[in-house]
Amino acid sequence: MSHLKLAVRYLQSLDMETVALLPTVIGIQFATELTVEEQETLGNFLIDIGDALFTTSSLISIKDAEKKENTQSEQTNTSQSEHIDQEKMKQQINDLQMQNQQMIHTMQELQKALKTILSDQKK
Repeated sequence: MSHLKLAVRYLQSLDMETVALLPTVIGIQFATELTVEEQETLGNFLIDIGDALFTTSSLISIKDAEKKENTQSEQTNTSQSEHIDQEKMKQQINDLQMQNQQMIHTMQELQKALKTILSDQKK
């Protein structure tokens, strides 16, 4: 693991008060060792690093949120599509059942007609 990751893990393990005071203590220590110009240079450099980290982490968070939203939207669309497909299948089943009933009725009518024809032939 890199030294940078170890430092971040250490900072994450600290309590809130220590994390709040640590930058002030470090800043005062640097100020005692650096000239005003050096302090400005280092301070601006650290601010720029902070801005870059904040910007990249924000963009990553936005992309992650978009991915999550897209995934949820796709799941919703899939669920809606499945529901529509189920409704279509139910309608097809109903249509087939009606056709079946019509065919049964037609067969019964044909049987009656055939019986009538056969009984007329016997006379």
